Amino acid sequence: MDFKGRPHYVIAVRDLKARKETENHIRYLALHDPLTSLPNRSYFNNRIDQEIQALGSGQSAASLCLDLDRF
Repeated sequence: MDFKGRPHYVIAVRDLKARKETENHIRYLALHDPLTSLPNRSYFNNRIDQEIQALGSGQSAASLCLDLDRF
């Protein structure tokens, strides 16, 4: 940037800590139940997809699901 006929450098610094904390909180809210803080169905679906992709040839996996409604 030229100022009064001489070149100058301009540096802008932003602290992104608050933004990253907010993004992490939003991600947590999207994947957990607000009342119990337990993982929700979206979290389960993402996790089961990861586990299936990580399976090697000839390997298998199992899942045990409990329904806690009216427990």
